Parts: sequence; C-alpha cells; structure tokens
Amino acid sequence: MLTVTPLGGLVAGYFVDSAGLFAATWVLGGAYLVVTLAPAIFPVWRLMDQPAPAAGAARDAGRPRAGGQRAVEDGGPADPDTP
Repeated sequence: MLTVTPLGGLVAGYFVDSAGLFAATWVLGGAYLVVTLAPAIFPVWRLMDQPAPAAGAARDAGRPRAGGQRAVEDGGPADPDTP
C-alpha cells in the first residue's frame, strides 16, 4: 500500500494540470470532506462502539455442561430436566 503513495502526487498534479487549480481544489476538498465525515454519515461505523460478543457464547450454546446442564443463549443454565 505504501509503495503506491507517490502515485497520489502524480495523479493530483495531472488533475491540477488538466482541470485547473480551482476545480481540483474543490473536487479533492469535497472528496476529503466526504471521507472525513464517513463515520458520522454511515451507521455501520457505529457498530465499532459495541462490545464484541463473548468468545464462545454462540459456539457453546446447546452443548452439555458439567453436571448435565445445557448452555442457553444468554449464557445461563437451562432446565436440567429437559433433554
């Protein structure tokens, strides 16, 4: 990824040369603004603030525990009398 970093300067120089400084500044400034505000605009970024699920909660659901109890979805013991 870092090996293509110098290409950004070349592409920007070509863009300024072909479109002009004023247009290139507005277009690249607008793109920079959209990228900067992406965490506030797109709700998928808000999922990063939620805690990760327990490391085996889904994997262990329904498996027998020690003592004959089964794990349920919330992690607590289920009724030991049900098969």
